[in-house]
This record gives sequence, C-alpha cells and structure tokens, in this order.
Amino acid sequence: MLVFMTDITERAAINPARIAYFGEHKPASTLVEVSGLVDPRMKVEIEAVAYIGD
Repeated sequence: MLVFMTDITERAAINPARIAYFGEHKPASTLVEVSGLVDPRMKVEIEAVAYIGD
C-alpha cells in the first residue's frame, strides 16, 4: 500500500480508518508527503495491490 498525503501532520486522522479496515492483517505500506495531488481538493491518495491466492 502506498499512501500520498499533502499534509503529513494529518496522519493520525487516517489511522483509525486504516486499523478498522485491515484489523490484524496490516499490509506493508509507505507514507509519502507530496506538495499536491491531481485534484487540488484531495488530501490523500491511496494505491494498493492485492493478491488473492487459489
């Protein structure tokens, strides 16, 4: 999982949603602060890759 944030000081605001969604199965992730996203109204962009095995 790759998380892009325009204001890294707001990291604590996304952690509860992340914990609620993933529970005990936390993915490897990277958090990067960026100067802006494609839509200036956005504060966070998340890119995730999932694998569903047989």
